[in-house]
Amino acid sequence: MASTLADQMNDEQRVERAKVVTEKLVDHARGLIAMAENNAVVLYSDTLSRQLPKSYAANALNEMQRSMHFYFLVRLSALWDRATRDRESIPSVLALIDKREVVDRLADDRFQKHLTVAAPRD
Repeated sequence: MASTLADQMNDEQRVERAKVVTEKLVDHARGLIAMAENNAVVLYSDTLSRQLPKSYAANALNEMQRSMHFYFLVRLSALWDRATRDRESIPSVLALIDKREVVDRLADDRFQKHLTVAAPRD
């Protein structure tokens, strides 16, 4: 969110939008973690290539590996996309929470949510 877009929102709208976007960013990060683990097997080990017989499939495997790697980079870069109203990116969240009042509301909201949660025994 460019500052002009965030400035058009009141603090409550900023808080709610920041929570929604942050939740989606966490989902994107989880997907990237899974993708990185898959890439570790497919790109950086011979686990998959050992299972393929010598054939014309080597070119297809190489292309699949490149595609997986580039898709991971695109998704990782998207986390840092510019801040706009319709983007789920870290700069968008930062633009939303650039006011002390918004940060305080988010902190209080998280505190209230966890206030009634029992603490673990150990």
